[in-house]
Amino acid sequence: MRLLSAALMLLAFSLVSPASAEWKEVAANTGTTKLDFTPREWLDVKLAVNGVSVDRLKLHQAGKMTSLVLQHDEANRGTIVVTNATQVVVHPAIAVAVFDAEGRLLAAANTGVRMKSLKPGETKELDIHFGGVFRHLEKGRTLYVSLEF
Repeated sequence: MRLLSAALMLLAFSLVSPASAEWKEVAANTGTTKLDFTPREWLDVKLAVNGVSVDRLKLHQAGKMTSLVLQHDEANRGTIVVTNATQVVVHPAIAVAVFDAEGRLLAAANTGVRMKSLKPGETKELDIHFGGVFRHLEKGRTLYVSLEF
């Protein structure tokens, strides 16, 4: 029994060892791009992965009321335009991260679980919300956008 446990541990460590941590081609439908960031402006993202593309993105204020007890003037929401040029229904998930000029993370958000689907040929706007950490977005200089489906 101890020999089996030791063998399983050795196998597990070999799977996560630095030697096996080399970059390999990713089999999943994923992609990431880096952009210069301008708050409150539409940004051309142009991230395409196997027929699905993130076309544009804009961060904006939530509107008049952001919750029952909190109101603020900073951008904490975003709109992402996504297009499905494939022949199948896809369920895209998108993550966005904003960094300042020194490379410090200012905010991160995602579209949430993959509940929203895109039919073949469809273009749709997806919403993102920068939870509680977003108040320094105006200092952002770099934006990363990741797409997975």
